[in-house]
Amino acid sequence: EELANADVIVLSIGINDASDGIFECGLPIGTDCWTGVETRAVDNLSAVLGEIATLRNGQPTAVRYSNWHNPYPGLVDNNPTLIEFGTTEHRRFGDLLCDAAQASGAGCVDIIPAFNGPTGDAPASALLLPEPDHVHLNEAGHRLLADLILAGGFPELS
Repeated sequence: EELANADVIVLSIGINDASDGIFECGLPIGTDCWTGVETRAVDNLSAVLGEIATLRNGQPTAVRYSNWHNPYPGLVDNNPTLIEFGTTEHRRFGDLLCDAAQASGAGCVDIIPAFNGPTGDAPASALLLPEPDHVHLNEAGHRLLADLILAGGFPELS
């Protein structure tokens, strides 16, 4: 019921959608197994966005999908394979989901430059919970995410 009454809806799909691929398919990316992981993630996002449209029943709605930051730079173990995944395939995977969100009429909020710098490989540690977590946003990270969402405005509601 609350979703049906919400004018602004934000979806932040975390790294788990891509991490499942690491555990299921391994690295490197680009195998047929990864294609299945990517297809599932896009299908899941599209289904959620379709359900939102159904629940909102034509009411003006601002839907924003935010990709996720790269949590791997700055980790204690500095695993080169994960850092490479985070700066290349992680980015590509996020872009794929942004494209799917935009194809469904949602806006995409790209948080990577704000969290990880222009190349996506700078540590975001000051915006994340400390290790052993180092993935989920802390208060400063949530504030920055909110600022990035607000910066795009909500023309759908005008």
